Amino acid sequence: MVQPGQPVSRARNFLRMAGILVLCTLVGRLFFRLGFMSSTYIMVYLVGVLCTAMFTTGRWYCLLASVLSVLLVNYFFTEPYGTFRTGPDDVVALAVMFVVALLVSSLTTSLKQQSLERERANEARQQMEAAARQEQLRANLLRSISHDLRTPLTSISGNAAILMDSGAQMTEPKRQELYAAIRDDAQWLSSLVENMLSITRMENGQLRLNLEPELLEDVFHEALAHLDRAACRHTLVTDLPDDLLMARMDAHLIVQVILNLVNNAVKYTPDGSRITLAARAEGDFVRVSVTDDGPGVPEESRDKLFEMFYTLDNARGDGRRGLGLGLSLCRSIVTAHGGQIEVHNVQPHGACFSFTLPLSEVTIHE
Repeated sequence: MVQPGQPVSRARNFLRMAGILVLCTLVGRLFFRLGFMSSTYIMVYLVGVLCTAMFTTGRWYCLLASVLSVLLVNYFFTEPYGTFRTGPDDVVALAVMFVVALLVSSLTTSLKQQSLERERANEARQQMEAAARQEQLRANLLRSISHDLRTPLTSISGNAAILMDSGAQMTEPKRQELYAAIRDDAQWLSSLVENMLSITRMENGQLRLNLEPELLEDVFHEALAHLDRAACRHTLVTDLPDDLLMARMDAHLIVQVILNLVNNAVKYTPDGSRITLAARAEGDFVRVSVTDDGPGVPEESRDKLFEMFYTLDNARGDGRRGLGLGLSLCRSIVTAHGGQIEVHNVQPHGACFSFTLPLSEVTIHE
């Protein structure tokens, strides 16, 4: 059926009408050879008129199909065959076909118009829903930013004021402690802003991937060089049996994924926990995993972890809350690479976040 609002050329309409009538004639000839009653041929062409109304635009094609149908029935299926006969019966048949064509055309036109109106209503509703989702997203983001950025900003401002006012009278260890606190808060803010910018570009389709074959060993090294300072209180292990394991990726974005996953493991496990960053080849993919021996992920939270603004807990020990952007960003980046990200608990306790990337073979030039 012709879709509402879809432009169809006049030539295409004529070709559709002609094709339908040719098919009706072939079917009628088959019925004729099988000895069907003459009324059967008329029914075949009535179906043809209905199909013409459905698959063409405009009433004139339906009316023209009805006229041609009468002529074709007269020529092929009325004695004497192969000639046009004019008589009272033919006039009645023509009138009946015209009435049928008018009714069918009016009915299909009305149905098409209703379908077009429904489609427009659906599009309007979808646009309104999309606008509402965007507005809710902005509201959530602004609410989270206003609430959750206050703590690190207050901490930075307060510690800087203490150093400016009393730094000369402080012991060196105390000054270093304040410097470290300022640096930690600044790094947290920097990571948050990076995640916010990246996920905004991903959602708007403005982020372009620069895909290149990359060594996982180099990517791991780059990611581990930018971990939060709190990672030093954990045992961090890398497990990469193949030093030449390569994957096709945008290295900057995958480093961001690994950073988010490892920092998440640091955030949700107690000091002294063991965190393993590993990679293995699996068929045409490379699976990268971050495994910890912490408390694991509650089963009811696993399906929500990768949703924007979802966090496992409401507060951290330092008073800061995550905005719930990190794992959502990870999913967007991995999906853009053609991979998948998932989470499961490990025995006896702990969680494993893993994602896949397209495997890239090492090319050795002679």
